[in-house]
Amino acid sequence: MAEIKDISKDNFDSAVLASKGLLMVYYHAPWCKPCGKMEKTLDAIADEVAEKIGVVQVNTDQEEEIITQQKIRSIPTFQVFKDGNPIERFRGSLTKLELLGQLSDIITQESNEADSEAEGDSKPAKEESAEEAPQEKPAEEASEE
Repeated sequence: MAEIKDISKDNFDSAVLASKGLLMVYYHAPWCKPCGKMEKTLDAIADEVAEKIGVVQVNTDQEEEIITQQKIRSIPTFQVFKDGNPIERFRGSLTKLELLGQLSDIITQESNEADSEAEGDSKPAKEESAEEAPQEKPAEEASEE
């Protein structure tokens, strides 16, 4: 089972703002009923996405400084960071499917961006090899002959 680490003002900078890759921060409070409903869902999600995105949590009752800094206005709130920068935020009690859908979209988008960057590095090599390859006629021209 993936561990959901508790984040405090003492380690927020090093654990979240200095993180590499994708990280989701879950803001909650013990008295919050929707947050309580999210606990099992969050545990399941953390296990399912552990290889793609980290999951940590912040108790809003104990970490006022973080809440103010990140402008958290309601709970539960989920904030996704990429390389220490916030890129997405969703609020409210979400079903497992809803939360997985949100995270899957982010993971897919980040994966596509990484692929695009990798292709950009190798693009000149592809163009050179395309110029050297014999040109094929379009299907319409080939059938007319």
